[in-house]
This record gives sequence, C-alpha cells and structure tokens, in this order.
Amino acid sequence: MSVRDQLPVKGFRHQKCYAAEFSDCSSTISLEHYLSKNIYKTIAIRGVSGSEGFRWGDKAGTASADAASANILCVHHNERLGVLDDDAGRFFKYLQSVMASIYQVPGGAQKATMRTHTIDGYMLERWLLKMMAGRLASGHVFHEGRQRKIVIEKDLLKVLFGKTRLVRPNGLYFATKIVEQKVALAPEVAAGVIMDGDKPLGMSCSFNGLIFYLMVPGNWAFAIDLPSDALYRQQRLVGRLVNVPEETFEIRLTW
Repeated sequence: MSVRDQLPVKGFRHQKCYAAEFSDCSSTISLEHYLSKNIYKTIAIRGVSGSEGFRWGDKAGTASADAASANILCVHHNERLGVLDDDAGRFFKYLQSVMASIYQVPGGAQKATMRTHTIDGYMLERWLLKMMAGRLASGHVFHEGRQRKIVIEKDLLKVLFGKTRLVRPNGLYFATKIVEQKVALAPEVAAGVIMDGDKPLGMSCSFNGLIFYLMVPGNWAFAIDLPSDALYRQQRLVGRLVNVPEETFEIRLTW
C-alpha cells in the first residue's frame, strides 16, 4: 500500500467506510478490528448471553479476532481510532494483571501485589462506542431474528472521533463503586449491544466483577433497567478480590 492510498482525500466518501459522512476518506479500505486486537492476546471474549444484539464467534459464543473484524473503515479513519485501541489494551491488561498477581506462597497462603491504574474516561467511552459502531456497521447484530447492518448516526460519529462528547444522562455508567473481582486463570470480557428494535441504545461490558454500560441518546431509560446503584462517570473505583478479601486495587478515571 502506498502512502498516497492512506492519505485523506477532501470530499471523498468511501462507500464501505462507516465514517464517510466526514467526506475525508482515504482511497483504500482496511480491516477494522472493532474489538481491539491487542485484547485477544491476554483474555477471552464472549457475547452477553441472551442479548438480541449478540452475534460473533462460534456457536458457543466465543469471539475470535477475525469474527470481530470487518472491512468497514478506510485506512485514514481506522488509523485515527488506533489510540483508543492502545488505551483500552492497557486498561484491560491492568485488570488482567490484578488477577495474574495472585500467587501461591509457602504454606499455601495467597498474596497479591496491587496497583492503581488511571484512564481517561472519555477515551473509554469512545472505545466502547467504537466497538458498538463496528458491530452495527458490519452487520454483527440481530434484529427480529435476522442479521442486519445499521447505519451509525453522524452525531455518534462525532463523539467517536473526539469532535464532541456525550452529554448527561448519556455516557459511562458503572454498576457499582465496589468491585468484587474473582481470581481467574482465564479472565473474560462479555459484551453486547443494547438495542430497542433497530435503534442502538448503547453497549454493556463486563470483566469478571467489573460491569459497565455506555448509554447513547435514545429512550434507553424506558428500554433497559440500569442497576439502582449504577454510578455515572465515576472518578474512582475500589476493587477487592473475593479470594483474597484483604487485598484491594483501584481504578481512577479522569473526566
């Protein structure tokens, strides 16, 4: 691929790029891993059981890097979202390291070395939106029993590419301030698109005990019941390990 093929062309809209509304596509389409490829190196990915929006991976619901990818972004727009994959990769690698830090010491007692991780909350919102947009644009959602592609509204594209931000009450919610994280040898992420008919309302995602939701404009308050203790754009989450209750970890979010 030449450098020219990767450069944006003013006024050009690639017919396969879901961000073509910006009229600055490059001439070449790319393979977009809308659930960050770097995450597959350390954790297993599964779809949310019973979610109408779920479709990826094999019959058992396990996703592969190929199952969560499609030719849906031109090279220019794909590269602009690369920073989101980097941030998300570091975030989930930290969560995995919490469990990996548990080890057996002489006498059978368990001990953990905990750390604090800080992440840009808006970046995390955009990464979840990137995953949702990828699944909608690639047709990896079911509606009324059939697979279909759904066009991403321009207002959401502006949020995804950092031009605007979601306004309250839309945005990131955590199910609880205290995270009870179970130690697991093969940690999993579960993710699903929240739909109301053919209208996307957001994403749900969980990492063992850490459950969070990204809600986007729409009548989601009537279509989904968020947990009563859900916290909006929380700045600090404290976690404890069920197996080692005296050990804690902390996640800080900047907004």
